[in-house]
Order: sequence, then structure tokens, then C-alpha cells
Amino acid sequence: MVANKLRVLLVETSLEDAQRTLAKLEESGYEVEHRRVDNASAMQAALIENEWDVVLCSYDLSGFCGLAALELMQSKNWTFLFYSCRMTCMKKPSSIPCNPVRTIIF
Repeated sequence: MVANKLRVLLVETSLEDAQRTLAKLEESGYEVEHRRVDNASAMQAALIENEWDVVLCSYDLSGFCGLAALELMQSKNWTFLFYSCRMTCMKKPSSIPCNPVRTIIF
């Protein structure tokens, strides 16, 4: 089986959570090229230096993530996914724009 290639910018402050997320992608058959960022300046550099298939962003309020990361994405037309075990699929924070092409919560 040929793996699907996926370029992922991972916005995650926890190295352990990042490794778990990447392992899940690889288990699902993706050949992942990634870069993990955990602050605004690193994310800005990653957005300039590379084209990404998807930006995966932890919605963890304890560090850089979430809405601050989404704000940096406003000039890009890439898929942006929030993920968190703390958000329910039935409710999203009202401050997250409803744009199904760019922002998906899972």
C-alpha cells in the first residue's frame, strides 16, 4: 500500500501530545512531513517557509494555540483544524469563525 503524503504544521505545546497525534496519522496510512511549533514567531516562520496541506492546532488554553494561531492563518487558504479532548463536537467557542473550508473542529 502506498502511503498518502501529508505536510502538517502542528501547533502544539506538548511534545507528548504532538507525538501521539503524528502516530495516529501514520497509523491511518499517512506519510507525514511535519513541523511542530509552540509560539507565534515559530508559527509565522513556518507559514512563510513552507506550504502545508493542513494546520493542526491544539485548542489548549494553557499555552500558544487556538485563536492566536488561527489569527496568524488569516492570509492563508489552507485547512485549519482545531483538536482538543476538552471541546465537545456539539459546541464551539463563539469567537471561532464558522468557515467550513478553513476551520474544522474535531
